[in-house]
Amino acid sequence: MPTNARTPLFALAPVALAASLFLQTVGAQAATPPTADASADQTQSVVVTGTRRSNRTVAESESPVDVLSARDLQASGAPDLGTVLSQLLPSFNDPRPSVTDASDAVRAAQLRGLAPDETLVLVDGKRRHTTSVVNVNGSQGRGSAPVDLSSIPIAAIDHIEVLRDGAAAQYGSDAIAGVINIILKKGAQGGFAQLEGGQTSRHDGGLLAGSASAGYAFDPTGWLRLSVEERKQDHTNRAGHDTRDPTEPRYGQVNQRYGDPDSRQQSITDLAFSDGRLYIAGLSNEEFASKLRSVKYPFAAADNGASVEIFHGNHGQLETRSPVYTFIPYTIDSKPYVIASYTCTPLVRFSMDSLKGSKVVGTTIAELGAGNRPLDMILYKKDGKEFLLMSNNSRGVMKIPTAAFGSATPITEPVKSETAGISYEKITSMTGVEQMDLLDAQRSIVLARTTGGLNLSAVPLP
Repeated sequence: MPTNARTPLFALAPVALAASLFLQTVGAQAATPPTADASADQTQSVVVTGTRRSNRTVAESESPVDVLSARDLQASGAPDLGTVLSQLLPSFNDPRPSVTDASDAVRAAQLRGLAPDETLVLVDGKRRHTTSVVNVNGSQGRGSAPVDLSSIPIAAIDHIEVLRDGAAAQYGSDAIAGVINIILKKGAQGGFAQLEGGQTSRHDGGLLAGSASAGYAFDPTGWLRLSVEERKQDHTNRAGHDTRDPTEPRYGQVNQRYGDPDSRQQSITDLAFSDGRLYIAGLSNEEFASKLRSVKYPFAAADNGASVEIFHGNHGQLETRSPVYTFIPYTIDSKPYVIASYTCTPLVRFSMDSLKGSKVVGTTIAELGAGNRPLDMILYKKDGKEFLLMSNNSRGVMKIPTAAFGSATPITEPVKSETAGISYEKITSMTGVEQMDLLDAQRSIVLARTTGGLNLSAVPLP
C-alpha cells in the first residue's frame, strides 16, 4: 500500500528559524569594514584565469584580469548576476529585450560587443552549459544560445575573474570576446543570509529576493557548502497608449506590454525530509543541470547527487535541464520513491535507490497540461482512498488519485492531447494557492494569493 512519511512544514519551522538566525549572526560577524590596504590586497590575490600556474597574482599576470570580490557583488545592490556584471565590468552588456519570447527572461549577455556565445563562461574553471533558448527574434545576439548568468546565485560566488585580451589564444574560438571565470565559495567557515526587496520609480517591477550560504564541516577534513537563492520579480510595462485607430474600442488605452517579464528564479527548487534523509531538488552547473540529492542526517558526508532525465510527452523529447519544481517522498510496495512534477506539468516517478548513481531516468506517469508550473503538493486520505493535492500557477489545484502511481503505463511517446496518463479533478473552490501542508486529517493549511495580498488559512481537504 503506498504511504507517505513527509515531515509537516510547520513542524520544521523552529529549525528553519534557528538556522536563519544562525546564518544572520555569522554573516554579521564576518562583515568587517574594508581596510585601507584592500586595493593592495586585491592586486596580490592569486588568479587562475589565463594561466596554468597556481601562484600567479593579478599584478604578475601578462594579460589584464579583472577580479570582482563577493563584497563588490553585494555592494552593487543588483538582484542578479548579469545586472551586477553590467555595472562593474567595462564593455559588458546585459540587454533587456522585450516582446522576444523566452529571450525576455534568458538575456543574451555580451562582452566587448560580440555575440553571447563568443564569451566563455566557466564555473570553477569548468565550462558552463548554455541554455536551450536560441535567440531567433530581432534582439541582440540573434542566432546564439547564451549562458543564463542569472541562474547562478550570487550567494554562492567567492569572486569572479574576467580575462579579455588574448583569451581565444588560450581557450579557443568560443572565447573570442573573453573569459568569465566564476569561483564559488569553498570551505566550512562563515555564512550569511539576506533578504531584499524593492520596486521601480513607477511602482511596478516589484522584487523580492532571499539568499543564504553556509558551510558544514565533516571530520576530519571534509566540508559541505550550501548556497540557496530565490527571486521573484513582477513585470514592468513601458508601452504607450494605442492611438492608431480612433474607431477601435480600446483606442487610447495601453494594449500591449513592453518591459521586463514576470520571473521567478531558484537554485534549489524544493526540499523534503523523510526517514532521516534530506532530499533536495534544483539546478547544478553541469551539462545535465537538473539534480536530485539525498543527504543522510546528521550530515556526515557530502552527496554529489544524481542528474535526472525525463521524457516530456507534451514537448515530445527527453529533457535534462528543466528542474523538478515540487516533489514528495513516496512508498510503493515497501520501496522508497519520489513523485515529482516539472514545468508544463509532467508527473514523474523516481526510485530513491537509483539516486545513488550519477544519472537516473524517471518514469513519466502523467501529463497534466502545458503552460503551467506546479507550486506545491501534499498527500492525504479521504473515504479510505489516498490522493495527491497539487497547486499550480495557472491550472489551479489538482486532486490526483494515487492508486495507479506504481502501475501506470509509462509515457514514452509524444502525446497528441493536452493531458495523458493518470487523470485528475480540478478543485475550483481553492484558488491562488501557492503553498500548502497538512494541518490534520480533515484540513490543510494554505497560503493563497488574493487581491489584497497573501492569505494564510485552514481549509477542508477536498
